[in-house]
Amino acid sequence: MFGNDRNQVAGELTDAGVIGANGNFSADPRFVNRGTRNFHLDPNSPAIDRANANGAPPVDRDGNPRGVDGNGMPNNPNAGDVDVGAYELPASCLPAPEICDGLDNNCNLVVDEGFANTDGDLLANCVDPDDDNDSWSDTSDCAPLDVGSWGSPVEVTNVDLTGSSPTQVVWDTQNIGSATRYEIVSGLLSRMLATSGFSEGFCASAAVAGGLWSDTRPSPPVGDGWYYLARSGNGCGLGTLGSTLADVTGSGDVCQAGVVDADSDGSPSDLDCNESNAAISPLQVELCDGIDNNCALGADEGNPGGGLSCGVSAGECVAGVTACSSGSLSCSGGVGPALEVCDGLDNNCDTLVDDGFPDTDSDLLADCVDPDDDNDGALDAGDCAPLNAGAYGVPVEVDEVDVTSGPATLITWLEQSLGGATVYEVATGQLTDSGTLDFSVGGCLGAVGASPATDGRGDPAPGSAWYYMVKSRNACGAGTYGTTGRDTHPACP
Repeated sequence: MFGNDRNQVAGELTDAGVIGANGNFSADPRFVNRGTRNFHLDPNSPAIDRANANGAPPVDRDGNPRGVDGNGMPNNPNAGDVDVGAYELPASCLPAPEICDGLDNNCNLVVDEGFANTDGDLLANCVDPDDDNDSWSDTSDCAPLDVGSWGSPVEVTNVDLTGSSPTQVVWDTQNIGSATRYEIVSGLLSRMLATSGFSEGFCASAAVAGGLWSDTRPSPPVGDGWYYLARSGNGCGLGTLGSTLADVTGSGDVCQAGVVDADSDGSPSDLDCNESNAAISPLQVELCDGIDNNCALGADEGNPGGGLSCGVSAGECVAGVTACSSGSLSCSGGVGPALEVCDGLDNNCDTLVDDGFPDTDSDLLADCVDPDDDNDGALDAGDCAPLNAGAYGVPVEVDEVDVTSGPATLITWLEQSLGGATVYEVATGQLTDSGTLDFSVGGCLGAVGASPATDGRGDPAPGSAWYYMVKSRNACGAGTYGTTGRDTHPACP
């Protein structure tokens, strides 16, 4: 239906009362391609030259002028030759190569076909004032072909940390397009100070959509801490991490280069030789374990743990020096403990010489090396009882035995220098006038340590006498009374 006056379509109307009146008609408009929403008119469309020219716009939706004679009969069937619909059938043209200018240069009723139309709005980019249809004109849009980006990223502000385990990193978002993402760069504070920069930082998160990121990594080593830098980016480019030092190549491009810290040991993947083991990184101290702990020159480089004193320097032991070999430390160049033997040396290096071996005289010299085991003044080589301090000489026959009468008979003799434990057995018996003398039935006055001894018995019976004999004895043995017969005398207790 067509009409420029609202009264022409007001009220209750019927086809019979409308079609054919006031320029209204019913027919297939014959669009170029209704399915692709190309509503330009086919040259045989009944809508050509059928509109009322009064009030019609001067140009159609493509910007082409209205009132172009489309059927070869000017002002027929309606004066003004205006076509019904959004598009005016252009005048017959001479086909030319299509260029992007908003016109149908090749006369195929399609405008600017073959040229980019980013937002699919039937206006090619060359004539569309907003190519990506993001409501920002191309002249002020830094990414005119990216619907998610229109403003250039700037420095992220108000970066802050809240909570712990995990730590929440928050910041102010930027209204520069829905495709804006934020990258988080992190690293150890100790390495930032050691390198005077951010060259050992890594990408903690490459694309955060909002203004919050949760750091679920383990806590840093005791006495250290994580630092955080945030930067925005979109189709217009990247912002800044906050300083030239942070933005420099090798520091500011870690997210783009894929530098991460997969094992959360604080060492970036471009320096860490093992990203799956936090115990191996350039931050570690090399150990003697057959592993390249510090990612330097190979396993156990520099003799880790070597060069230290090992073992003991005591007794016969001599301290050695540690050395790392085949992943373990050994002590070399020293002398270690041995089984203790009795030789006057501390073989087992326990600071005790000949411990566990006898030391009769407790003079700290074991008997095996002591020249006088019993410390009696007589060297063992000439001591008949080297382990007895009271004996060192072999008893012999006692000389100068003498008897003096008196209230108690006094028996004296010449003492022998045989050791302080030497005792003298004083034997006695009765001598009769028959001349018979049986020593085996004799008696004993006792054993005394020195001369004299006394006999308190009374005088013997008439015609008899007491006899006396003295014999020495000690640990070396017993002496003699002077003859074999005499030595049959019973021993004294």
